[in-house]
Amino acid sequence: MPYRWPEPRGEEDPLHRRLRCPETDFHRAMRHAFEDVFSVFEPLATRQWFAEVPLPGKTLARFWEAYVGAALLDAGLQVGPESKGQPDFRVTLPTGASLWVECVTPTLGDPRQSENAIIPPPPPSPGCPTLYVLPVEALLARVAQAVDGKYRCLQRWRGCGVAPDHHIVIAVNEVRLTDAFGYGRLGYVLEAAYGIGNQVLLLDPTSNVARDGGWESRLEARKANDSTVPLGWFRSSDYAPFSAFLVGSVGPHQNSQLRLSPFGEAHAPQPLGSGLALLHNPLAAVPLPQGVIPCAWEWTQQGDVLKGEAGRSRATWAIE
Repeated sequence: MPYRWPEPRGEEDPLHRRLRCPETDFHRAMRHAFEDVFSVFEPLATRQWFAEVPLPGKTLARFWEAYVGAALLDAGLQVGPESKGQPDFRVTLPTGASLWVECVTPTLGDPRQSENAIIPPPPPSPGCPTLYVLPVEALLARVAQAVDGKYRCLQRWRGCGVAPDHHIVIAVNEVRLTDAFGYGRLGYVLEAAYGIGNQVLLLDPTSNVARDGGWESRLEARKANDSTVPLGWFRSSDYAPFSAFLVGSVGPHQNSQLRLSPFGEAHAPQPLGSGLALLHNPLAAVPLPQGVIPCAWEWTQQGDVLKGEAGRSRATWAIE
């Protein structure tokens, strides 16, 4: 059944309005992308999901939920929708183990309601390059607040069937951050989860040649009001219930991340999940086996080395 675009009864999310009444080819492509993902996700769509899609601030978050659910189904996994008080999806792995997936899309905040909101820079004028300072710590703080909100749900989940021996994965969509400020050096969630700070370059005073000196640690981020939030969740046993984070920057305006081919019909379409990264928690109480969730990259920590490995090519990238 195709997605039926409901007429809003009240205020409508601007993105939903553009999808419901597309006026340009780009908007029509966005709508096609949304409907393509929904066609796979439909068996998991709950009454609450349908009710929230048109609401202000909800369309992109519910699309992320649909994309993650569709990617899991597309990979042939057994997936069920949430029951009351549970994470968004329950996945039964081929081994019979239970995996719960909870989705979240951090925002920049509303400056009318929060002093910690981040105001993106204005778009540059044509032919006039613009230089601005990337508010890294403020962006990491927004991610941390979103993840902390899910951490606070843990006790409720425990009372609703999420057992201590079940896997829990938090799926985080960075799209609001990347749309406003571009991509972080390694990814905002990756840096926050593993507590990675600035890259260090060592300069040889005799040759003036710089070489890689590793990475600093960053275990907290300062918010706009000068308070701090903790980072480096994968260095703390408090976050051991979380087996991994699934990370992407996904929206209906980013066809290259979706099933649609970014190179035209002559090229094979991208599989769902092709733009995602899975960050494994080295301190997880229930470690998640590699190769279970559809993604482009899987990151694991081996001693002091953080290793990223691609699924098909088996290419690696290590951070020491």
